[in-house]
Amino acid sequence: MLRPDGECAETDLRDLLKRRLPSYMQPAFLVRLEALPMTPSGKMDRNALRLPDCLPAGADGVHHAPLTARGVVMAEIWENILGRSPIGLDDDFFELGGHSLLGARLLTRVERAFDARLPLESLFLAPTIARMLELLSREASRDPSPRVIPLRIGTRRVPLVMAPQPLFHSLVQRLPAEQSISSLAFLDTSALPAPFNLQQIAARCVDVLLRFHAGGPLALAGWCAEGALVYEMARQVRARGIDVPLLVLFDSYNAAAHRNASWPSRERAGYHLAVASRLSAGSLPAYGRDRLRTLAGRLRAKAWRARYRMELMTGQSVAASLRHPDQVLALAAKEYSPQPYSGAVLFFRPQSRPAGDTADAASGWRGLAPRMRVVDVPGNHVEMFREPNVAVMAEALNTALQEADSERELIGQKGKMCDRWISMRN
Repeated sequence: MLRPDGECAETDLRDLLKRRLPSYMQPAFLVRLEALPMTPSGKMDRNALRLPDCLPAGADGVHHAPLTARGVVMAEIWENILGRSPIGLDDDFFELGGHSLLGARLLTRVERAFDARLPLESLFLAPTIARMLELLSREASRDPSPRVIPLRIGTRRVPLVMAPQPLFHSLVQRLPAEQSISSLAFLDTSALPAPFNLQQIAARCVDVLLRFHAGGPLALAGWCAEGALVYEMARQVRARGIDVPLLVLFDSYNAAAHRNASWPSRERAGYHLAVASRLSAGSLPAYGRDRLRTLAGRLRAKAWRARYRMELMTGQSVAASLRHPDQVLALAAKEYSPQPYSGAVLFFRPQSRPAGDTADAASGWRGLAPRMRVVDVPGNHVEMFREPNVAVMAEALNTALQEADSERELIGQKGKMCDRWISMRN
């Protein structure tokens, strides 16, 4: 619908988008541009797209400012992490531009400020300041043991259980409503014996998982180090006689396959130089900061491993500072030597990566999982979960889950026919 001056009214455009697009594709805000910013190579420069002049308001169109001291502190953390102000109690983290990396930083800051640890799936359950404050109050009185948190109750026969990861938010939104989805929260690391063992961690998680999903079948999914965890969980679930029709790995490394290999520094440097050459001048500082944060994270991980090994060698008990779930899982996955797996595996591999097998995470699983199918996804380790790249994964994952569901239905029909035949014989 056009105004007399030829401009499209924003309210009319929003109404049109609501009628034409599903909820997960609705834009959080609209920005009018004279032209799209372009890179020197002629592609759209997404990093140069400007932010709106004002923030989207809450569901009722009004910004609700926090009234309590805890609310003010929480709002300051959100505004600092997201680089926006003001942020109301009901503004959605993901609609404000939040993503998994910012989510991890946010939860770390919340833990320091409130002396309370929130699981990674908190941003699924509490994507607003108001709901996160409520979740903090509930977590303070909750038993910090592994548990399964339902994110969506659907009608399909094969539910999907995902390791806790805010990165999955966009993917979950794209899966159909009939798909049951839950998240496995793993919080309590204080009772884990050292050295940390991925098989033991997986066994604890499987015990909790099978209490929630009694009898199966189950589809399991994990990203990065969590992929190694769900791989071992799938093996243990199948060993207990429960079917795992689908195991989904998102760029997950088998550390044992590359334990004696060194990263090819020349190929990695060439990769990052090539990426930087395609960026606009305005985007280069942000890319540089991101690389520095990545390098700092790797240095911290090496320091954690060195301190962890030193404490093991000297017979000391592993300090609480080394028992954050992310650290424990990373340390355990680093020492994990997976055994063969005969089930179906769907592996999502980012197209943007350095050259060579060392940077190809799928190469480490080929000798162990003969039924693995690899799907290449645009973007890198993180960008593969962003629009529009995530659409590739959502389509492939939905197709695989549909096939698993149809296979279970066929098995059920054959079982009924067999029961009927036996009853007729008797």
